[in-house]
Amino acid sequence: MDKNFMQQNTSPRWRKHLRRMGGIYQETNMKLYPLILILVILSSAPLNQQTLLLKVSGQDGPSDRQYVDDDVSTPLCGGVLRTDLEVSERIYGAPASGAVGGGDITLIYHTSFPVASRSYVQTLFDIVYPEIKTVYGDPSNTITVTLKYDRDWYPWNFYIPANNTIVLSQLPPTSGTSPTWDAIFTHELIHAFHDAIVLTESWAEEGMTEAATQIVAMNLKNRGVRDIVYRDPVVNLKYYDVWSYMGSHVVGGTPNFFLKFNPDISYRISSAMFFILTCELSTSTSSPYDFLKRLNQVLYSESSANPYFDDLRFKLMIRQVAAGRLVEGQLADVWVGYQPITYTLVRAGFHIGVYPYRPENPTRVWVMTFLRNSYGEETPMGGLRVNVKVIDVDGKVVNSGQAITGSDGMGYLDLSQTPYQTGGYEISASTIFNEINYTARNYAFSQGESRFIEQPDSNLYGVTLDSRGRPVPATVTATGGTVTLNSRGAFKVEASTQTPPLEVTVSSGGFQRKFGKPNPYTRVVWMNSTAPSPTPYTVTVNIQGLPSTYSTTIQVDGTVRGKVQGGGTATFTFEMGTTHTIQVDSYVNASSTERYHTSPNIQVVTSEATVTFTYLRQVYILFQQNGSGKPVPATIDGTIYTLPVSFWWTSGSNHSFTYAGNLTDGRTRYLLVDVSSRSPLTVTGPLTVTGLYKTQHMLNLSTIPSGLTHIEGSGWYDSGSRVRLNAPPVSGYTFRAWMVDGSETTSNPVEVTLDSPRVAVAIYQSLGSYDVTVRAIYAPTGEETEAQFIWDGKTYTTPYTLRSVTGSHTVVAAATDKAGHTFSKWQDIASNTSSRTISSGGVYTAIYGPVERGFSISISPEHQRIGPGQSTFYIVRLESLGGFNSPVTLGVKGMPVNSNSTFNPRTLQPPGTSTLTINTYPTTPVGSYVLTVTAVGDNVVRTVQARLSMGACIVATATYGSELSGEVQFLRGFRDNQVRKTFAGESFMSIFNMWYYSFSPYVADYINQSSSAKSFARLILHPLIKILYVASTSYKVFQHTPEFAVYTAGFVASFLIGTVYFSPAFAPILLLKRRLSRIIWKITSLIFLLSSILSLTGEATAHFGLMMFATSCFVISTIIASILFSAKLLNMFCEVLRKFRSNLLA
Repeated sequence: MDKNFMQQNTSPRWRKHLRRMGGIYQETNMKLYPLILILVILSSAPLNQQTLLLKVSGQDGPSDRQYVDDDVSTPLCGGVLRTDLEVSERIYGAPASGAVGGGDITLIYHTSFPVASRSYVQTLFDIVYPEIKTVYGDPSNTITVTLKYDRDWYPWNFYIPANNTIVLSQLPPTSGTSPTWDAIFTHELIHAFHDAIVLTESWAEEGMTEAATQIVAMNLKNRGVRDIVYRDPVVNLKYYDVWSYMGSHVVGGTPNFFLKFNPDISYRISSAMFFILTCELSTSTSSPYDFLKRLNQVLYSESSANPYFDDLRFKLMIRQVAAGRLVEGQLADVWVGYQPITYTLVRAGFHIGVYPYRPENPTRVWVMTFLRNSYGEETPMGGLRVNVKVIDVDGKVVNSGQAITGSDGMGYLDLSQTPYQTGGYEISASTIFNEINYTARNYAFSQGESRFIEQPDSNLYGVTLDSRGRPVPATVTATGGTVTLNSRGAFKVEASTQTPPLEVTVSSGGFQRKFGKPNPYTRVVWMNSTAPSPTPYTVTVNIQGLPSTYSTTIQVDGTVRGKVQGGGTATFTFEMGTTHTIQVDSYVNASSTERYHTSPNIQVVTSEATVTFTYLRQVYILFQQNGSGKPVPATIDGTIYTLPVSFWWTSGSNHSFTYAGNLTDGRTRYLLVDVSSRSPLTVTGPLTVTGLYKTQHMLNLSTIPSGLTHIEGSGWYDSGSRVRLNAPPVSGYTFRAWMVDGSETTSNPVEVTLDSPRVAVAIYQSLGSYDVTVRAIYAPTGEETEAQFIWDGKTYTTPYTLRSVTGSHTVVAAATDKAGHTFSKWQDIASNTSSRTISSGGVYTAIYGPVERGFSISISPEHQRIGPGQSTFYIVRLESLGGFNSPVTLGVKGMPVNSNSTFNPRTLQPPGTSTLTINTYPTTPVGSYVLTVTAVGDNVVRTVQARLSMGACIVATATYGSELSGEVQFLRGFRDNQVRKTFAGESFMSIFNMWYYSFSPYVADYINQSSSAKSFARLILHPLIKILYVASTSYKVFQHTPEFAVYTAGFVASFLIGTVYFSPAFAPILLLKRRLSRIIWKITSLIFLLSSILSLTGEATAHFGLMMFATSCFVISTIIASILFSAKLLNMFCEVLRKFRSNLLA
């Protein structure tokens, strides 16, 4: 023990008794106390680990036995066992009859105890027995004690009064000495001293016995007689101090009451209390530990009337021996008054406990949860979430969190390290177990600083409580000390004497309590007061937006508290410092297509407040399609969905949507015809939006021989269409038959119904003779192989050429080639049949061997045309080759800047299809792009390309057949190199593109499918191109001032477009409607003037939106002006004709 501590913080009597402990205490440094305290709370000692191996079941012994070697370990005493034969009127059994006091003990051995070990025991008995009598007095009876060995009881040891037997489950060492075994034997031998009396409380019997064992061991070691291991009383004082503030319902820092608490309370805490009493209350100078001896003498003298000493009677005996020197506070407040001494005082069932690790600075809070049965056995409850709150005197939660208990039923929560404001604090813990909320509380003290009480401290720290047990500011007075701090429910009393033991009487309101401090380590206590409790707070809940015909359920902390009509209110009152959750229904259904929704529907309150839940009306919106045979993607509010899809949208909200316009599935496609509602959509009520699709099938026309002539009619047709096919005459050939999907007919023309994709081949037969060469190749290598074939019943071997053949002939390839490879297919046809008809010359190749394992990839359509800000789709099809069945992942390269792509799905297993969606934005650059789709699977890579035209004059491209045509190149150059190089031109093109690309892809698609439409489009576009040539020339005249040049070009182009395209239709009408013409002229003049002013303003301010509007008005007003001008010229021409006619007639 630290020498300075002994000199400064202990009384002379304490110092004298501690010095008698010799070297043991000198080696104990009291500065290690914080570490020891942590270990005490967080760890289970070896004692605890062993006790968990044994389950005590009544008095029948252990139910689970653990056999180990006989090496001595930590001593465990199972207590004084009194059998049923001795039971009289009390369950504890009757004491042995005979003299009480002045007795003697003789030791004999049971046959189970080895003879070889008896000499060891006898020597030890001769040493410790006289020392016990010095400390404890004479035994209560003259008895012969039998020493018995029974390893089945390991690790427990007992004294049985019925037959005066000590049962040891371990043997002494065969050589040398075992201090631990010596302590076990000494402890059990001291039990025999009480043979004639019964201390009904195990803490009393075990506490006295263990204290005596420790003192005997200390005396023998100090004199150098024998080294007996004992539990250090100083360490026991730490346990004693920790348990003094653990709370009124929780036993301690371990989850097993019976097997842990009983030994701890006996060996450590109770024995520490008796050690304190012995040090403080012994009166003999020659025998400084005579308190236990005098206590035994009183017990013996009182036992003649009644040998049984229960808890209360035993404490009275202590006070009698103390002769007024023991204050009530020492035993009642710190030990008995607030701690359950035996399990009979504690209720069974679920328990929750909470305590701050350092109550003078609660930066960490420990919680414990366990189940206790009627026998006091406890089962830890792990995995429970415990909500912890730190509440000040104002009822405010200053800190909170959640701890989760482990398998030992313990858990902790680290709180903020910031010091709390000076005051008292309630530590509250709650958890749900079996749908029941359990709560525990404890208290903490703060001086407003990060202070830990590390050194001995004789001050008394406390918290004043109101009638509900919550910290409250109160008046505090003290007798035997001075109140040096009293703030916000926290008080500190400095004792008048600084030498323990001491006592202080504290008063608050009408309550008074006496607190004793038997050692300098007792911490925080709490004091009841009559101070008023904090006032409760009120919370008002408003329900808005919900019609009064509907109601919502309201819950408080998960419990339904009733219903509230729309527009109504509810009021609740809560205790100050408590936190509550207010919850209403998230949805209130009005019908299957209408509901009301509020979010969030949960709010937390901690003080007086008005909580408002606002409901919004929502309606059911369904997007679906009709007519498409494959899934339809639709972009809704920027996200792509596969139809059908439904939403609950808030009434009055706005949404945009786009249906896929073209879905291709191989040689069948589905075109969007109409949508039942238009985008954007303003929600007013339930709605079903339907996209109507029509089905088209592909008709492929070809000839045999391949490429012999072009047959009109290949392309897409509406499902059910009937198409008339006519094979034209070809010089040098005669028509033989149509083969439609493998079936031949000699009719020409022939009518085909497009109820599915069709492949029609016009078969021609050469006039005169022709040559035919038949070859065979091995597919894996591509090399020539030999194989037989039959030509008109005659067998040949490849390669072979038949010359001067006429007419039609049947050729059949052999099933295998010369090397045994199996026939796969003819190279020029898809079918795998080995028989075919040949009616024209050429080279015909039979393929043998397995086709390479892999897959093929195709994309449809091969070319899409869209404008900036639009989306389009491609269908990517994978076909399995050679049994390929591995997953294939798709990717695409060559995308325009400011665009994105998605595959649905991105990974698939051939055969199958994936939809490639291309999304562009108004800022996406126009141009023609080559998209490369790459498919990768099982080390096989395939690619396919498709074209994407972005605003690349798509109608002109479709009309002139190529983007490389001179007309298309001119149009693109005029737009990109002249118009879009200026601010005004870029502004106009932005709004022009929105209008143009809303219809141009469909027009271009139609032109591509019809040659007549293509001819008509050329006729329409020819004047436009000439007009733009003139406009381009006018631009070049003023190109040194680009903004003026673009206005000049725009005026020229608009004026000529109006003159050429609109005047022929509208000028004659305006000539007849002259009044209307004058009105339109005035309006047009105002629009032109307005556009000029806005253009100047837009140029000056660089306002893009303003310029879009101004340039649009400029173009439109110029076109109208050209029409009015044309009407004026027409009128002047008519006047000239009229005058000429009049002159002729005259």
